[in-house]
Amino acid sequence: MEDKISALIDKFYDNPTGVAKNFGGPEQFIKFVLTKGNPEEHYLDPKNQFFYDEGLQDLLIWEQYQTTPNKLEYFKRFISDFLESDLVVENDRIIWLIDKDDLLMAFDDRGRDGTAKYAAEMVFNEDYNEHFNDVIDDFYNDCVRTLNDKNESLLANKIVSELPPLTSDDIEQTSFLEELWEIEGQSGFLTITSDNISELLGDDETTDYIITNFFPDLKSDMMNDYHNAFNTAN
Repeated sequence: MEDKISALIDKFYDNPTGVAKNFGGPEQFIKFVLTKGNPEEHYLDPKNQFFYDEGLQDLLIWEQYQTTPNKLEYFKRFISDFLESDLVVENDRIIWLIDKDDLLMAFDDRGRDGTAKYAAEMVFNEDYNEHFNDVIDDFYNDCVRTLNDKNESLLANKIVSELPPLTSDDIEQTSFLEELWEIEGQSGFLTITSDNISELLGDDETTDYIITNFFPDLKSDMMNDYHNAFNTAN
């Protein structure tokens, strides 16, 4: 059978129009040959100048791809044997090796500002650093609980030394302060000392209230420091 197919293909090479006419055209002829086992490896080679000259190269490649039982393997072999490109086959991965400037051609550059191409240029830039604004979800969790021992100690000392006695209006703001006042409070006010500051800093609601209302500048500094550290790390 292979000898007959080979002889038929030889006739096709000599007289493509005449032979293909008997099959209803070159497409039908190629389909017929490809149904006779797997002859393309021996007889039908897309790199053969004949198929290029006759305008049948793309047709042959497509029909081979359509009839092969393992399309991925055919595509990988096609890349390795046929294409002179930046595509590299590694196991089951097909990798496109391309310069970043060439890759930018794949992005839409229509419009004046904020185009996809402009965004890609910024990301590909080695000096690019995306600046995040809304990085703080919760002040206590992000800015207080993340303090190291040294900075937590500095915060505790600042509160103890600078916080005025808390009045009844302050005490009723959190359940922790109400409980602490029942234990340690004096008539009408509560003093935060080195003996109870650790417990206070362990309560998120109270810590947030104290820093927000009595140390607003400190809170702003802590948030800015966290914001800058987050963006530097990313």
